[in-house]
Amino acid sequence: MLRRTLDGRAFEHYMFRSTFDEKIPLQGASLGDLALTWYRNSHFHPGSLLLTALGLALLGLPFLTDSPFLRPLLFSWVAFAGTLGFMLLLRNAGAGPHHTVLVYPAPQFIVAATGAALSQRLGGWHLPAFVALSVLIAGSGLWLLGQYYRAGRVNGFSVYWTDGLRNLAEAVRSERLPLAVLDWGIHNGLQIETWDQLPINEDLTPREDVLYVKHCDGYTIDESRWNHIRELLAASQLHLAGTRVIPDQEGRPIFCLFRLARNDATRD
Repeated sequence: MLRRTLDGRAFEHYMFRSTFDEKIPLQGASLGDLALTWYRNSHFHPGSLLLTALGLALLGLPFLTDSPFLRPLLFSWVAFAGTLGFMLLLRNAGAGPHHTVLVYPAPQFIVAATGAALSQRLGGWHLPAFVALSVLIAGSGLWLLGQYYRAGRVNGFSVYWTDGLRNLAEAVRSERLPLAVLDWGIHNGLQIETWDQLPINEDLTPREDVLYVKHCDGYTIDESRWNHIRELLAASQLHLAGTRVIPDQEGRPIFCLFRLARNDATRD
């Protein structure tokens, strides 16, 4: 994940779909194994050259022993390595781009400062080479940004960042019922879309007059809450009713809304 974050490709699958009908299994594996599965198939080759430039900067460090840039560079390398070291030691840390981005801006500073120090030290004909390398690194980032823009327009967003939350917010407002969220990755986005004006029911005991929301089949992230509800339903006199499917802007079914109603025999 560190490599994918540094070369800028970590948002593939995580934020943007690589293909229109992409469905990536989100269960049954550790976060580390899941990340490897995500990036086994990539449509965003090549990525940014920042990672390559960082490796070259490490090779150039021994030539800067008398440079005024040496101390801030050493500090940045130690801070970079220390942050990464904690991620390697802690369970599931560093398994997502929102974790590994915490090493920023150390990599960018290291590349920039090393390039500036080497250009000052070498000077002469080496300066155009460093300028060309800088343009190449920046150009690779712009190329990748264009790939993301195209993916967002053509394929849409992943379930983590789905634009279907707008449709979900409108549907929930129309129901005018307290909401119970049965999967990870829905609550915060829905709060944003509704300006945090939506009553959220944290009690997952099955009951009437509550609106339940989860991801549709194939997009579920964490099944634990839904499994808990199903176990309680089996011992109750309630059943699913009024199920609605909420699509994203491209028409793919992302969210499932439903209420609970009493069985007819119980009502009689």
